[in-house]
Amino acid sequence: MKSICFGVKRVNKNLKGIITLFALLMTVFVFSKSGVEAKIINNEFVDLTFTVDSKDYLSKSIKKKMDLAPFIENGSTLVPFRTIFEELGYTIKWDDSERSIFAYKMGSQMKLIIDNNIAMINGQEKIIGVAPKIVNGRTFVPLRFVSENAGANVVWDDSTRAIYITKVGKYDTGGVLFYEKGKKGNNTVYIYDGNEFKVLPLNNKSIVNWYSYKGKVLLTMFDSSTSKNNFAQFKNGTFEVLINDFDIQETFEYNNNLLIHGYDREQKFNKLYRFDGHSLILIKDNFYVGKHMEINGKLVINKYDNTRDYSLLVFDKNSSNPWEPKVLSENFIIKDSVIFDNVLYMTGVLEEGKSKPLASYNGLGTGPLYFKILHDDIDININDIAIYKDKIYLVKSGKLKYIYNKKLHDELVTYKNKQTFIDYSINKIVAFNNKLYIGVKGGKYVDSKGVALNAKDYPKINPFVMEFESPTVTSNFISGFSLKEFRIEGNVLLALGNLTSKDSALYIYNGINKPVSTLDVLSIKNTLTVNNKLFIDVTDRSRITDKNRDTMLVYEGNTIKNLVVDMKTKYWEAVKDSMVFSGYENGINANKLYSYGYAFNELLGNFDVKYWSKVENSLFVCGSSPLDKQFGLYKFNDANMLSLEQNMEAINVIKAKGKYYLVYAYDRDAQSPLKGKKILYIYDDSTRDFVEMKVNIEITDMIFME
Repeated sequence: MKSICFGVKRVNKNLKGIITLFALLMTVFVFSKSGVEAKIINNEFVDLTFTVDSKDYLSKSIKKKMDLAPFIENGSTLVPFRTIFEELGYTIKWDDSERSIFAYKMGSQMKLIIDNNIAMINGQEKIIGVAPKIVNGRTFVPLRFVSENAGANVVWDDSTRAIYITKVGKYDTGGVLFYEKGKKGNNTVYIYDGNEFKVLPLNNKSIVNWYSYKGKVLLTMFDSSTSKNNFAQFKNGTFEVLINDFDIQETFEYNNNLLIHGYDREQKFNKLYRFDGHSLILIKDNFYVGKHMEINGKLVINKYDNTRDYSLLVFDKNSSNPWEPKVLSENFIIKDSVIFDNVLYMTGVLEEGKSKPLASYNGLGTGPLYFKILHDDIDININDIAIYKDKIYLVKSGKLKYIYNKKLHDELVTYKNKQTFIDYSINKIVAFNNKLYIGVKGGKYVDSKGVALNAKDYPKINPFVMEFESPTVTSNFISGFSLKEFRIEGNVLLALGNLTSKDSALYIYNGINKPVSTLDVLSIKNTLTVNNKLFIDVTDRSRITDKNRDTMLVYEGNTIKNLVVDMKTKYWEAVKDSMVFSGYENGINANKLYSYGYAFNELLGNFDVKYWSKVENSLFVCGSSPLDKQFGLYKFNDANMLSLEQNMEAINVIKAKGKYYLVYAYDRDAQSPLKGKKILYIYDDSTRDFVEMKVNIEITDMIFME
């Protein structure tokens, strides 16, 4: 491993000009950086290459030119003073009377005098091997002396007569790894720990995936020389292989450990490991993990081995041996599952035969006593069951059924007297607010034995939604309504369907007030609850144009309102107690960016989102206007939009330690020498400054270590 340093400048632009743009919007909720006057550019990261007798030099991989070329005198390389000092981030002053250069930046001062071998460095005298001098009207200074007193490293390459100047900025970011996928398998990992930058060549290896867990980085590496995947840990500055020839199939967290399931190609069977933040520990070998879920602190796993044996196991983190599973069932295989009232319900199949049992596990203990087969053979969708008063109801063949003693029974509803019943035809059921809600399509009147009665003697059963408390206590919840879909979002029940008038309608019920409704909603695409507001992304129909359209609705205070009409939602995210979303509005043929906290705000009126990522509790959004193609990077901690940087197109953002983020982005400033280059930045969230770490780097991924 060798050390490497990257060039950088600190960017802190005055963004007052943005106010003019946002004044055109309906409400201004955008905050830019504070204006800063005469702030010193602080180059903490430096990457320079000078070549003797050449006017061209490299700064952050960008080719630049000097008026005069560096030259060697008495073994020292001299360069134009303004070039080296400005690249190192210094402000310079020339005193013509004493022919001196004064260079300063935060924490560092240098004074050099022409033809004088004594320099003042931070108030102390130092001897210079070769004094500064004037050549052809230009002042030259010794390159190594200036660079090393600025805290940079200097390396001379005798074969090319090149001088490399590197300096690493000190930022308390914690450890961060950057993966660069190079050409012809020349892949590289860069490591920055806040003090130094190192590069680790992977030597014909590539990273398949990696995980950060408890400050450690675990990864799968493909070795092209052996055509094998190896599972490794980044430790002590290198990649330590933990398991050879191992293909990870799944990782998930349980009991404060990262569980790792994969296939060991050397031993030819699957294994289950756990990583506790320090060591990788084998839980079980010959262990293929099927479906799994956690309930009441217990992990339920379907296991399969190479003897073709299936079993349903449970781990209990509160037991004396939490990593030794107990057997719930020797031959039950989960197909689908759902949790109601802390009980796990599962549809499945058995190791032998064609039966499809329905089972439950109450999570109160381990072992077969806590596992029950509720029905030996029933082919149902898990979403067609509802648990109400400890009774399992389900839709089967369009009828309301319940399970008792492993048998399926018809649930008949009493009609006016105890001798007449209704056998309803239904399509959906849902348990909500301690009641059962049923989508009724029709039905027939029957006697106590289920024999149909003469329909002419009874009123017609039209479609409606029934509120069910018991077979003798039911009510008409939504009259004249053919249900298409039930949906529960938070503490609210949504019912979508069609009225007898053929109007499509959406009803919303909060369990307290009467349900409210709105017409012409055809489908629900998505729902999200944020701070007691329910946002509903729907397809509805305009009565003016008689065309379908996309619309954002909001349900608040038991009222349904349009939020944005004729908008196709592309992104949305809950940020603190607010909603931020973006979509394409057909009426104006433009994308817009909105937020809704205490009020509804249109933030950017013509803005195409190119990057959208929730990073911990903050949302980063980047995009551009299709009119001027100007990019902007923005951050949300709530409904208010913070403008971080213009002319920057984000590719990836990750959280580092404390106030720092790592941002990988394109420079989109048309006037910048770095235009179009991919740049790696440190972003300081307290000052909103960006620090260029590395320019022209192809980062495939980056990960925070600790």
